[in-house]
Amino acid sequence: YMFHSGNGFIEYQTVSFQQDGVMGNDNFVDMRIDTVRFQRNGSLLNDMTLLNLQLSRGFEYRFASDRTFIIRELLAEGGCEGYVSLRSTIPGEEALFRSAFDFTNNYLILQDIHNAGTTTFLADNSIDLGNNDGWTINSPVPRTLYWVNDGGGWYESVHWSLSSGGPGGECPPTPLDDVIF
Repeated sequence: YMFHSGNGFIEYQTVSFQQDGVMGNDNFVDMRIDTVRFQRNGSLLNDMTLLNLQLSRGFEYRFASDRTFIIRELLAEGGCEGYVSLRSTIPGEEALFRSAFDFTNNYLILQDIHNAGTTTFLADNSIDLGNNDGWTINSPVPRTLYWVNDGGGWYESVHWSLSSGGPGGECPPTPLDDVIF
């Protein structure tokens, strides 16, 4: 459902992407959306006010550089087998997040995302790729991981152990970890 108020902004109730999605408009009119849900990779390209932004584990989300995203609730819970990546569209140029509410999320990868407000943005077990002012980013402890149990997929925890020949079951490697084959 879309509503153009005639007052310089466009309103949506719910926008849901089951495939890779791009949210924006050619007129650069402000957008106000109750819920945006991405189940794959996504990009947000205009100034937006979002009541609820839902991002899926294991995918990357790009936010337009030099644009402001007012977000009431950010649901971006990654996990050890899939981080949620938040980046600006142009490396080195920040996208601005504002909220009247604190955010606490886990397993994020952040780059060029500024907290332009005064609330607390906390990212636990997360990776800071730089230029993320206003966030508290707590990185996971670096590990040395060993590949075990023969062939399989990189992101399958059954193939990662803390000891050579040991049992699998560790979270797959992050950019902070050392890997031994």
